[in-house]
Amino acid sequence: MPAGATPIDFAYKIHSEVGNTTTGALVNSKMVKLDHELKDGDMVELITQKGHAPSKGWLKIVKTEAAKSRIKSYFYKKEREKYITLGHEMLSNECKKKNVDINDIITDENIEKLNNSLGTKDLDDIYFSIATLKYLPSSILNRLEVHEPKKKVLTLSRKDIKGGNGILIAGSNDILCSLATCCNPVYGEDIVGYITRGYGVKIHSKNCPNIDLNSERIIDAEWESSNENRYTAKLKVYIDDVSDILLKIITLSTKDSIIVDSINLINRNKELFYDISCRVKNINDLHLFIDEVKTINSVVKVERVFI
Repeated sequence: MPAGATPIDFAYKIHSEVGNTTTGALVNSKMVKLDHELKDGDMVELITQKGHAPSKGWLKIVKTEAAKSRIKSYFYKKEREKYITLGHEMLSNECKKKNVDINDIITDENIEKLNNSLGTKDLDDIYFSIATLKYLPSSILNRLEVHEPKKKVLTLSRKDIKGGNGILIAGSNDILCSLATCCNPVYGEDIVGYITRGYGVKIHSKNCPNIDLNSERIIDAEWESSNENRYTAKLKVYIDDVSDILLKIITLSTKDSIIVDSINLINRNKELFYDISCRVKNINDLHLFIDEVKTINSVVKVERVFI
């Protein structure tokens, strides 16, 4: 054992399982802490407990590369298991949206087809790639040419048809309008219209920094009624430690029915943050998601991005 080695190093030298389940140690018949430095000739007796798991803090204690490698391997496997479970859940939810059964989709033939297409090794690898957002659940189903069963087409009279985006401009739904991409307004938040030249009315969030609410081009706008549309929102999640934050964010998004289209880790000007683009049904869902992300350890702050 190298100089400064600890009982944990000694435990992992015996076997990974011994190291993982070590809870204490006796050195020369005396109880010592796990960061105790061993000396030549010490008699070491390890105390283990079935089901006990190592601590990430051990990585700062151990001295041997073998011990560090086995501790890291343990946490990688545990994290991977969580991602695999989450990936299955994400794909299952996407199947439900298309009114198909995931058990009808995940066949041996389709798994082989996906492995050849994605370069994955097995089903677990596919689920892992979904949870880490390497591939969106929708893109997986598209590769398998899975589509929602056709619904019966209803014929509506002109008076039954409402504005496509569900927005009233000065009380009318017949005025050409579109959502501004600088602020990406979300259903339920306060909005205004901005009269453009040749492009109809652009709908902005009232909080958008790119408009002057006192401008003569501003026109009243409001959401007409609830709908099943999803609206793009962009967020920055500032963190002070990466750890397993990505997994927690994706888990929350799945629970809150938020569709995450992209998530990228950015290190800029000594600030570390996740740049997220997601789709939500309404402003309340977005606020709930933001509030829950704020509760994650190592998250410093969460901001909605206006370009």
